[in-house]
Amino acid sequence: MCSPLLLTGEKPLKTPEDLAKHTLLHDASRRDWQTYTRQLGLNHINVQQGPIFSHSAMVLQAAIHGQGVALANNVMAQSEIEAGRLVCPFNDVLVSKNAFLSGLS
Repeated sequence: MCSPLLLTGEKPLKTPEDLAKHTLLHDASRRDWQTYTRQLGLNHINVQQGPIFSHSAMVLQAAIHGQGVALANNVMAQSEIEAGRLVCPFNDVLVSKNAFLSGLS
């Protein structure tokens, strides 16, 4: 998930490969980004970079404010998506042990 501004900014976010040019936003664990990039074969992306937030709601707020790209539970982000504050830039969904996460439509 990201701000709509990241889709057309200086480094447009158009494909998962473009994540290498953007800040990855993390909750307390970095595992979801590692799982997501591994699923897509994007081993060149440094999943260790980017800020870590103590709560998922903080990750979504950072994404809304254009601070980076987040993986988020679709249910948690639904109202922000409907309001146009967040978008799913890709059609890839991460199925984790805990939830379906979308960064990514």
